[in-house]
Amino acid sequence: MNLPKVAIVGASHWHVPLYIEEIKNMDCMVCGVQDQTPEVANELAVFFNSVSYTDIDKLLKEAKPDFVFAFAKHSDMASLAKKLIDMNIAFAMEKPVGLNFEQVKTIEKHASDNGVFCSIPFVWRFSEAVTKLREKFNPEEYNHLSFQFIAGPPDRYIENGTPWMLDSDIAGGGCMTNLGVHFLDLALFLTNSNSLRVLSSNFHYNFNYSVEDYAVTHLETDSGATISIEAGYAFPMSESKKRENSWKLVTRNGYHTLSENCLELRVFNENVEKIPVVTDSDDLYPIFVRETLKDWMAGRSPSINLSHMSSVRKVLDDINKIASK
Repeated sequence: MNLPKVAIVGASHWHVPLYIEEIKNMDCMVCGVQDQTPEVANELAVFFNSVSYTDIDKLLKEAKPDFVFAFAKHSDMASLAKKLIDMNIAFAMEKPVGLNFEQVKTIEKHASDNGVFCSIPFVWRFSEAVTKLREKFNPEEYNHLSFQFIAGPPDRYIENGTPWMLDSDIAGGGCMTNLGVHFLDLALFLTNSNSLRVLSSNFHYNFNYSVEDYAVTHLETDSGATISIEAGYAFPMSESKKRENSWKLVTRNGYHTLSENCLELRVFNENVEKIPVVTDSDDLYPIFVRETLKDWMAGRSPSINLSHMSSVRKVLDDINKIASK
């Protein structure tokens, strides 16, 4: 039986190292690796015993992949997604898929009309912590959800060869677009909401790039639950710790926290439950790769899809609009 053929487009993207080990472990063949920098494409192609390309169209024509893990500058994502849909190639694409809601919604409709599989790595949905929270609490039980995710300073994008992440015309936004979107999706997911109303939003530009390096937003669900999200490029990284990730969740009957590999559930009149969990999102990407390819190979729809991305992109647009006033 022929193995399904998988390609990687945009090998220099900083998320790629989080994917490759699990792709290699899956029952598939990597038929091609693309990047505009030949050395980057060659190095990853050697890892997969595959063929390297600098031109996307040439890869798609010659390697004929069945599935693509698609990485690109944010300003190029919508056109790349359209190209893959037009060629009826299933794919997974990093967020935000487009620079605004209209772009993402157009891609969502185009994929739906053509029956093309597209998965989005909102990886926290695969975490033990979120699974436990969904088992323990119904969506309507939440009164307030607070998420703080602070990563390293923006200069790391200069160091890792993706300086475009600090250019608002190309990236579309900074830490809220890059980091905060995960928690917009998580808030929607945990509260079973289709939309969020932005109450306030503020951005800071401490490093003088055109994208924000610290962002705070407050939101509300249709049911009245409130959401607070802090995202930032501000954490002084060290060998022992590269970012801060902290959640505080208020339900009608308790108060619950996540940090430092522990989910702590405190419910009135119950013993405190301390659950060891993964709190480093990097460890969740292999699960995303595995579950995405399993769904696609089995002919199932993706568990996280373009509709979820569209909902998040709409809220993100509202956040950006209010923050710019």
